[in-house]
Amino acid sequence: MKLVTRRIISAFLSALTVLGLIAAGVITTSAVASYGAEWWDWSQAQSAYGTTGNGFIKWGCLMVAQAKMLKQSGVVTNSAFTPDDYLFWCVDNGKLVNPPTTAQLRADPAIDGSFSYDMIDVPGTPLAYPSQSGNTLSLVTSRNSPSQSDILSWVDQEYYVICKVSGGNHFTYVDRDNSKSLRRVVYNDSGSTIFPPSTHNREWSTYDTPVTAYVYRADQTPVTPTIDRDTVLVLDYSGSMNGAPLVALKEAAIVFCEGVAAASGTNRVAIVIYDSTIRFQNFTQDLDAMRAYINNTRGGGNTNIAGALKKAGELMSTSTAGVKNVLLMTDGMPNTGSSVADGKYTSADHNSYRYANAAYTAAVELWNAQCNVYTLGFFHSLNATDTAFGRRFLTDMQSDGYWEVINIEDIEDAFKEILKEMQLDPEKWWELLPGWLQFILRYIFFGWLWMNWF
Repeated sequence: MKLVTRRIISAFLSALTVLGLIAAGVITTSAVASYGAEWWDWSQAQSAYGTTGNGFIKWGCLMVAQAKMLKQSGVVTNSAFTPDDYLFWCVDNGKLVNPPTTAQLRADPAIDGSFSYDMIDVPGTPLAYPSQSGNTLSLVTSRNSPSQSDILSWVDQEYYVICKVSGGNHFTYVDRDNSKSLRRVVYNDSGSTIFPPSTHNREWSTYDTPVTAYVYRADQTPVTPTIDRDTVLVLDYSGSMNGAPLVALKEAAIVFCEGVAAASGTNRVAIVIYDSTIRFQNFTQDLDAMRAYINNTRGGGNTNIAGALKKAGELMSTSTAGVKNVLLMTDGMPNTGSSVADGKYTSADHNSYRYANAAYTAAVELWNAQCNVYTLGFFHSLNATDTAFGRRFLTDMQSDGYWEVINIEDIEDAFKEILKEMQLDPEKWWELLPGWLQFILRYIFFGWLWMNWF
């Protein structure tokens, strides 16, 4: 009872949808068909093309059965699809022996003459129909003279079955759901005399043993999700970074860029380098260009964090990536660039509060632009007071993570942890190791194999 009720409601809603599309001009018809709103109600008698003595209405049983399978399997999802659409596709794509052209059909739906609606490749034609969902059909088997138990075995495996019956003159679709529940084969027929739909279901005994059964399964086409990510790497090259800290930062930043490049999906990196001034390299996938920009840019001057974040926002405004990441690294307090007196911080917090307010405002703008903001504090030269405010300041500006390091040798590990947090940790981690280390590890590994196995 529930199944019947659901089918009635579904048919009613689908009918309203189709009528609405026709009224809006989305669907146009040159002849009026009378197909049921659901695939299980279709028969060739409902077609707009042919008569009971010729054309699709006379010879369209195979195409109707295949159209039912395309709909039930989910290959076709368009609610307005009918067997007439499948007929026109078969004609336009050379699937029939000698049909009229679509222009002839539209000009004269009842066209007669020496036309043939026989299908050139019976089992293969539905496999070629364009999928609307990612589902595709594959042929499991074609079996001559299948038994009822054969067919029940196939439907139990969720296969779709079309049978050639009546000495090869008729094709009919197996009603999978009813056959499974009743434990006997039931056909959802589509003959030219099958009207109204209430008479569609036919028992196994209606026809002789099928001449041939064509058995199909629906396969979900594996779709590897492609993730597009744009990352802006915002690096502090101010005067306090000169010497060993800047060398360590450059090495760590390059490792980070290599990790992004090795990750799955489409990944681009833009680089913003700041001190008193702002320099940048736009989004690129060219790893050599990233390395060169990081290595060749000189530093010095004060710390303009607000200006750097604003530039990151400008770059992100051009991005159409599904994931947008901004990683800000600094070793000190903002002390130049834009300043805002009234904001999150006051003079009681720190003497750089005006610059901190401007930087925080820029960070909020990035959040509002759906950017993931990560911050990294490299507090290698700050006193306790500055470190405490720096920690609070960078924690406030992040939306997805804050990291802090004191020692120069720890900065590369921090960048690698952020890669993992961004889900950019590459599967090819081996390739990120220096070449000399790869050589040593290979030597150790193969030496161990030799000692233990030979």
